[in-house]
Amino acid sequence: RSAAAAEPPAIVSCREVAALLRVTAPDVRHSPFLTSPCLAGLRRPVVLLPEAPMGMTVRDAMVHELAHLRRRDCHWNLLHRLATAVFFFQPLLWRLAFRMEESAEEVCDDYVVQYGGDRKSYAHRLVDIAELSSAQFAPYGVSIVSLRSLTAKRVARIMDTSRSLSTRAGSFLL
Repeated sequence: RSAAAAEPPAIVSCREVAALLRVTAPDVRHSPFLTSPCLAGLRRPVVLLPEAPMGMTVRDAMVHELAHLRRRDCHWNLLHRLATAVFFFQPLLWRLAFRMEESAEEVCDDYVVQYGGDRKSYAHRLVDIAELSSAQFAPYGVSIVSLRSLTAKRVARIMDTSRSLSTRAGSFLL
């Protein structure tokens, strides 16, 4: 609620990317509490951008976040969080929930590359964001290890030009 409206170029970029991905353009706002862009909300989603410079282009951030919107990742996240709350004693469900979140990030990274993002510069920005995020978790040493390993996997995947991009679910999966 305390987030301020974004500047007009960010809003225009959001609308352009939303048209490209065939989703309804959400509101775009700036929050002083974030170190990286995120999508929030189920019924009225909002793209939240950090107030500090991101280091990546606004378009790349919009492609990534609107890919989450297109895939309905907020709904899936709510579902798996409810499931893990109810079935907290099931370790395989925790593993599945983690893998779902990891896969969602990987596919949204592929959207950025598919829609014209530079692999090298995007990978560098992910590392920069991870460094900013890990500074917040410094007292919790275990968190840093998992955050860095996830970022390393994402960067390696982005830089791998030999693999095909996975932005569509296969007919077998559906």
